[in-house]
Amino acid sequence: VELKTITRQGGDQDRFKEALDNLRMGNPTESDASYMMDLHLANMSAEQARRVEQKGVVMHLFATKAPRDEFNLRRLSQDATNDNPAALIKAEWKSCRRLKSQTMAQHYDNPPQNASIICRGATVKITGKNFEPDWGLYNNGVGIVQEIIFHPGKDPNNGDHPAYVAVRFETYSGPIWDASDPKVVPIPMVTRRCNNGCCTVTYCPLELSYGMTAHTFQGQSAGPVSEGQPKNAVDRIIFDPGNRVFEGNNPGTLYMGASRATTAGTGK
Repeated sequence: VELKTITRQGGDQDRFKEALDNLRMGNPTESDASYMMDLHLANMSAEQARRVEQKGVVMHLFATKAPRDEFNLRRLSQDATNDNPAALIKAEWKSCRRLKSQTMAQHYDNPPQNASIICRGATVKITGKNFEPDWGLYNNGVGIVQEIIFHPGKDPNNGDHPAYVAVRFETYSGPIWDASDPKVVPIPMVTRRCNNGCCTVTYCPLELSYGMTAHTFQGQSAGPVSEGQPKNAVDRIIFDPGNRVFEGNNPGTLYMGASRATTAGTGK
């Protein structure tokens, strides 16, 4: 199969597609470099940069995990307040052999994270679970936390798990749970049994996602779409592709991250 037609970027994006095609083949020109650098936040006015960073759902993409994790925690600290505290939801490990959690984690091919820390208004993604991909509830699907609901008598300060976390997914298309907002879905805790059948882990399948690695975002799109097409969950991306050494060791990272966008910007 030979793929010759670009479908993510529309016909009004000829210059963007030309730059992407040169990147894909590893032959960017000086003109392409100038065109891409005109989109750099440092080359915008403070007001332009503010609009880019704050309007709609914005996803920051990073080449590696360390700057992504730092960015996610910094953004959480901005959203979490005394009136909107962050909830630390720790994974609960159980073993019929009384094993330690570190040992139990080795029984899983892809063990879940030991804890999730979220608050209302936080951008999160589904992790380690495909609830219902046809409805838009797939692994790495991005949403915004609306509420964190606990059973009566349960207290997050005692380490209790929530009954569910209400999350708004822009691309959700399944049965309506909240008539006032059809895009809101209750995400429950998930229990997994290990490969050996001797351990279980119950955890929150949500992870902070103000930022992602570009590799994790692969396969998704950001930006406006043609009329009649499903809306993208992300309105725009801000991409840090890493340094030249990283691109040299991972050829194509710059192209892959840049090509997630449907447009290079609408001018608005």
